[in-house]
Amino acid sequence: MIAAPPQPATECPLCRAGTMRPVAQLAAEAAIARCHRCGLARGEHRPAMADAADHFRGLDADRYLRSVGATRLRSYDKLLAEVQPLVSSGTWLDVGCSYGWLLERVGVAGYQPIGLEPSSAAAAEARTSGLNVIEGFFPADVPADIRPNVISFMDVLEHLPDPVAALRAAKDQLAPGGVVVVQVPDQACCLYQVAEALCRATGGRSSFALRRLWLVGFDFPHLYYFTRKTLAAAMATAGLKVEKTFRSPVGSPRESLDRVAYASAGPIQLKDRCVALAVAGIQVVDGLTGYGGLLTMIARGD
Repeated sequence: MIAAPPQPATECPLCRAGTMRPVAQLAAEAAIARCHRCGLARGEHRPAMADAADHFRGLDADRYLRSVGATRLRSYDKLLAEVQPLVSSGTWLDVGCSYGWLLERVGVAGYQPIGLEPSSAAAAEARTSGLNVIEGFFPADVPADIRPNVISFMDVLEHLPDPVAALRAAKDQLAPGGVVVVQVPDQACCLYQVAEALCRATGGRSSFALRRLWLVGFDFPHLYYFTRKTLAAAMATAGLKVEKTFRSPVGSPRESLDRVAYASAGPIQLKDRCVALAVAGIQVVDGLTGYGGLLTMIARGD
């Protein structure tokens, strides 16, 4: 039996208005909609077929490190420069900590790092470096006695079914004076706008870039795309007060091929090379304008 294609949402999960409008139907795998009132984009995906989904399963680890890993490692100095004036020490909980790259950096900076990671493979790899990583999901698997001074969601919030609920749980978990740090891909960036425009202009025939941005077919796809406005609204709805907002590049042009192709450990395809060339050009434009494709917000819990 073939499952029916996902249908776009009609009620906005953020502002609760019935103003979600279809943006793109990506074959039988995903449907994208955007709220005409607040601007939040939501993706409805066909459920993963795997019995035990693991978002690192089947990826090319070397390509992932050379692209996603390199971007994140470059961003940590800026991140710490923004966080430390607000919270200079204490426990730092990184939700969805992957291989523990941020945990290593904040440990060097004097924080007590704790990671939470749903991928058993990634959690095990992080622990080989001596990092304190709990395998599980937020907030259910965070020990009740942990009261972090910093809780970070680095490229994680857009994957969660209910981002506002996650932010509320983070606020409740924080130690007094603590902050929540959220980084998400920015829906307003040039890369996303070009991918969506191309898909719509071709009636869905050129949808590879948009599918890749939504991680269609992955075990852990993007469920949301935020802008500065919608992320700030999610923070406010959760009772958090935004203190700082900044943007950073989603990657460098020389890493674009690895970023496009890391989803598979197999040979790089011609379409990957074509998309990577376009992505590199857009990243050059983002770099010249200083816009970037990653949006980071730091908010206080009290």
